[in-house]
Amino acid sequence: MILKRITAALLGMSIASSVGFTAVSAEEAEKPADDNAIIVVEPDYEIYNAGAELTLTLDENMLAHVRISTNSPENPDCCYYDEDLTAFGKKSQSYLFTLDAIDDAVYTVSIFVPEYPYSENGQTYKLEDFTVENTAYGDDIYYSKMFYNISYSEDEKAETPSESLVRKITIESELKNEKIQESYYNLSFKGSAYNFGDVNNDLEINASDASLVLSHYASVNTGGKGVLSESMQSFADVNSDKLINASDASIILSYYSYKSTGGTGTLLDYINKK
Repeated sequence: MILKRITAALLGMSIASSVGFTAVSAEEAEKPADDNAIIVVEPDYEIYNAGAELTLTLDENMLAHVRISTNSPENPDCCYYDEDLTAFGKKSQSYLFTLDAIDDAVYTVSIFVPEYPYSENGQTYKLEDFTVENTAYGDDIYYSKMFYNISYSEDEKAETPSESLVRKITIESELKNEKIQESYYNLSFKGSAYNFGDVNNDLEINASDASLVLSHYASVNTGGKGVLSESMQSFADVNSDKLINASDASIILSYYSYKSTGGTGTLLDYINKK
């Protein structure tokens, strides 16, 4: 299919917030990296008339939960997707969701990102009340693609997720009366991909983390440079006294024992309760 840029009004999916239009080449638009294999998520309901795509790309070691549903007079709160997403152990990971074009139906996308891995606390972003136009019976064919790059915010005081439009392009086929709208966004959440106390970043807090803390403490005490990198040290000083020593290891082991016997919550929650 031969493609060319057009500078017409935005077509296809309408969303709650209005944004400006920028004409750029498809090559200039930010898409997932070539080495980032996209995972196609299977819907809970059969897609009869695909009219849009949503691609979510998680930054390194991030976790998220996504729910995508429609609301129509015939079928209120019809859940198409309810998925846990992960980029653990990768620089990034993309997930592709196909959206059905349904007459008289509106979509809601809900994205929850924990403040720390597996924390019950976090922030939720919602994209509400948008439609996917059904052009199956018309002469014109419209198709929408939305790309969201999801990361943690550098603003530790951010109270809500932050969305920013990167660019929008509209592509037209010269062979058929087809138009594709592509929208690219950055979406950031408060928190960190590293869990306080999870020194080795394996998504668990246990004796291995305490052992690393003690090894680092022993190395520094004997004139060494320690065994923890600067980023690891920031998650090892769990009592926030600007020292990494046996006290931190003891707290980590106490929390590990607490969790092993049915305790809940993050290490920060555990420390704040004491």
